[in-house]
Amino acid sequence: MPIDIDHTDAIAAAVAAIYREGETALLATITARLDAGHDRGTDWQAGRLAAITALRRAAERIVEQLTASGSTAVRRAVAAGYRSGPADAVRDLAHALTGRPGPARAATPALRAGHLAVQALAEATVRELAPLHAAILPRTLSVYRQAVAGATARRLTGATNTREAAQAAYARLVARGVTGYADTTGRVWRLHTYVDMAVRTAVHRAAVHGHVDELLAGGVQYVSVDDLPGECERCRPFEHQVLALHAGALTGRIRAWHWRNPGELVDVNVVATLDEAMLAGLFHPNCRHSLRPYFPGVSMLIKQGRTADPEGADARDRQRAIERHLRSWREREAAALTPRARQRATDAIAAWDAEMTRHVRAHRLTRLRYRETIGAGIIPPPERAGDLVALLGAAVVARVLL
Repeated sequence: MPIDIDHTDAIAAAVAAIYREGETALLATITARLDAGHDRGTDWQAGRLAAITALRRAAERIVEQLTASGSTAVRRAVAAGYRSGPADAVRDLAHALTGRPGPARAATPALRAGHLAVQALAEATVRELAPLHAAILPRTLSVYRQAVAGATARRLTGATNTREAAQAAYARLVARGVTGYADTTGRVWRLHTYVDMAVRTAVHRAAVHGHVDELLAGGVQYVSVDDLPGECERCRPFEHQVLALHAGALTGRIRAWHWRNPGELVDVNVVATLDEAMLAGLFHPNCRHSLRPYFPGVSMLIKQGRTADPEGADARDRQRAIERHLRSWREREAAALTPRARQRATDAIAAWDAEMTRHVRAHRLTRLRYRETIGAGIIPPPERAGDLVALLGAAVVARVLL
C-alpha cells in the first residue's frame, strides 16, 4: 500500500505549528512594546528606544525556546515519518502472494544502515533550519527600530497622532514578515512557511525510507510510482513506471524471476533505480507521489490517464492564495495598534474565510485550517506549564508542544 501523504503532512504540520506559535509570540511582544506610552507625545520615541533592551531579552527567550523545541520536534517528526512506513501491510501482502511469512524486522545491518540514514536526514534538516534561528532576533529588533523611526517621522509631519503613525509604519513591516528569511537563492520566506516546506520534505523522505526498508525486508526488489493528476515535469518520467530498489541494479528491459512461480523468468522494464529517480527530482519538496511494491509476473501497471489536471491545479493554487490572505490579515489583526486597524483586519478575515468556504466546496478540496493561521494551536500536554506566555508575560496564547 502507498505511503499516507496526509499522515506525513500532519506530522510535519505539528513542527510548523511550533514556529507559527513563536512568530505569534514575537509579533505580540513587538506590538505591546510599540503600543506602550503612545499617549506621551514627544517622549514616545525615547521611551520606545529605551525599551529595546527589554524587547531583546523577551525575544531571546522566545528564540531559545523555539530553537530547543523546534530542533527536538524536527528529530521526532522525521523519526515518526520513518515509522509511518506501512510495515505490517507490506509483510502481509508478501505473505499473501508467496505463502511465506515476511522476514521479521530484526536489527540486520541493512536496517541499521537505514536507521542511520534517517538519523542523518533529521540532523541535516536541523542544520538547514539553524540559519533561520540565527536570523530571528536581528530581524525582530530591526523591525522594531524601523517601526519606531517610521512612526516618529510621520508624527513630526503633524499628519496623525502617535498611535496611528506607529500603526501605519508597523503595518508595512508586518506585511513583509517580522520573521522573514532569505534563502540561498534570494527568495524570501516566512519563517513557518519555510519550516513547513523543509520538514514536510524530510518527513516524506523518511517515510519513503521506512517504506523501502519494509519492502526490502519482505523480499521486494521493485516498486512502481503512482499516477497522480497535475504532476510536475520532474516526476512525470517516473509515473506508472518500475524502479529498482537496490542501488546499482540493472535497468532497462531485464529478465526477473516470477514472484509466484520460482524458476520462471518474465520481462520487466525498469526505467531507473530509486536513487537515480530521486536524484532526477522524484520526491522533491512538496512532492505527493508514493511507491507501490511491484511483483514481476503478478503486478499490473494500470495507467489512470490523469497526466494533467489544469483546473485542479488552478483550484489548489487559488486555495494557497486564500490561505496567504488569511495569514496576512491575521498577522495584521495581531499587530493592530488602533481600533480602526483591528476592525479592518477582522472584517477582511471574515470575508476571506467566507471565500475559502465557498472555494473548497465548489472544488471539493480539503481545507487545511492550520495553513490559514499564524498561531493555530497544538494544545500542550498537561505536564507542560511553562510555555511562551509564562516566559513573556504577554497577553498571547502561545502553546508549544515538546
